[in-house]
Amino acid sequence: MDNDIEPRSLPQMAASIDQIDATFLQLLSKRFLLSREIGRVKAAAGMPLFDPDRIRDQTRSFVESGRKMGLDAAMLESLIGRILDRVVEERRLLSKPER
Repeated sequence: MDNDIEPRSLPQMAASIDQIDATFLQLLSKRFLLSREIGRVKAAAGMPLFDPDRIRDQTRSFVESGRKMGLDAAMLESLIGRILDRVVEERRLLSKPER
C-alpha cells in the first residue's frame, strides 16, 4: 500500500469504491446529457454532428491524461472508445427523420 493511505478495513475500502462508482456514473450521465445537447444544437444549425478529428483528439488526450495517473493505455482506449462510439451512435439517430 502507499504510505499516504491509512490502513482501512475491507468494508471501508469497498464503501469507498461504491462512492467512487456513484460519482463516476453521475459524471458519465452529465457527459452524455451535454453531448446530447451539443448534438441537438449542431443538428438545428445544420452542422456535422460529429468531427472525426475531435474524436481522435479526445481519445489521445484521455489516454495521455490517464497514463499520467498510472492507468493502462489499452483500458483507457477501450473505455473512451465505447463512450465516443455511443456518442456517435446517438448523433446518427438525431440525423434520421422521425417516422
